[in-house]
Amino acid sequence: MKNFLLIIMGFLLVTACDGGGSNSGKTEVAAGSTVSQAESTALGVVNIYYFHNKQRCVTCNAIEKVVVDLYEKSYSDNENVNLKIITIGDDESDKIVQKYEVSFSSLIITSGDASTDLTEQGFANAVNKPDVLEDLITREIERSLE
Repeated sequence: MKNFLLIIMGFLLVTACDGGGSNSGKTEVAAGSTVSQAESTALGVVNIYYFHNKQRCVTCNAIEKVVVDLYEKSYSDNENVNLKIITIGDDESDKIVQKYEVSFSSLIITSGDASTDLTEQGFANAVNKPDVLEDLITREIERSLE
């Protein structure tokens, strides 16, 4: 029964966050971001990627808010930490979407060839416990900067 509920919840999540709606048609980049489409894979450089579809649920928007607020508060002046907000389905985003094999809202932190997927934690915490998500992201960034 538990597996059935997880499957149903996953289906609802994917369909609720599925593409549709409208957007400007451009890949969104948070202010201060310096990541190019080729993105930096150097060790000691941390890339925070938040992927989203054009149509977004409350939780998707909450994850982005936590990520952007944290970046602006703590990392926007750090040239070794980059943030990129990516709209799935835009022509400009195809290469990076394929690289990380995402098809719906995803939060991925990379450094060098290593990547950490915090999507599940994002959906579990962004709305009701944003401070928990912020702490998880901060720990991952700081670990990657070491």
